[in-house]
Amino acid sequence: FNLKLGQVLYLSKDLFISAYIQNININGLYSLYTYAFKLVSLSFQVIQIPAFNRYITEISLLIKKKERIVDTKLFINKKIFKTLILVLVFQVIIYLFLPELLKLISYQITINQINETRQIFVFLALSNLIYLVISFLERYISFLGQYKKILFISLVFFILILVSFFMLESTKIENIIIVLIVLPSVAYLLLVALLYLKIIKEKR
Repeated sequence: FNLKLGQVLYLSKDLFISAYIQNININGLYSLYTYAFKLVSLSFQVIQIPAFNRYITEISLLIKKKERIVDTKLFINKKIFKTLILVLVFQVIIYLFLPELLKLISYQITINQINETRQIFVFLALSNLIYLVISFLERYISFLGQYKKILFISLVFFILILVSFFMLESTKIENIIIVLIVLPSVAYLLLVALLYLKIIKEKR
């Protein structure tokens, strides 16, 4: 329950940014954000979910077998690095063919709108890479029974976004994404990474 609640708190960022973009009421901006979001989600569906499911099975077996913590850490690092590279390559390919993909979605899209969607895509892709690392580390930590600590970090993340949502006054999409998604996600990653390193140190 704690892990699912933590995921809900993390995913709340999408609701906040959607609400903010709609509130500033810039014509067509929400549609461009939606296009970029859907394209970033392709890598999540095609690569991240299958890789994450395999990771869950493999890491749970390592924990049950009580493998050396050095081996477990090496496995996690390799798995994260390999998945990051695959997702990054996939995202670069999407970025390169983004104009053609957008024209399939909307025949009337302009060059300026394509460029703006590309900019949105880059920031969303970055936040997606951050989430990839978070999810891999979080699942290992949760398998060790540290649910409450994960929930606390998720709550801190939620509060950061909530405060940012009410304090933000920008109408530039890059600033909106950085403040409401990227920076809180970086803070989330740092807290999860510190907890992970602490656990690794204690198990040596």
